[in-house]
Amino acid sequence: MTMINKEEPPIIILDVELTEEDFPKLYKWAKKNPKWLEENLKSMADAENSDNYAMMAVCLESDLQHG
Repeated sequence: MTMINKEEPPIIILDVELTEEDFPKLYKWAKKNPKWLEENLKSMADAENSDNYAMMAVCLESDLQHG
């Protein structure tokens, strides 16, 4: 019997596509509280004087995994 791996659909926040595979920690947060994640990505981008939310997502995911 073959088991079907049912992937969760991506979650898009601030035009950043979060998948469970690429952003496991942020994906869980986005499912629980997408507004929290959006506000944090905006805050990080503002602090860096940037609008690159994708890079902020990568940085935050890395911090959550290793921090």
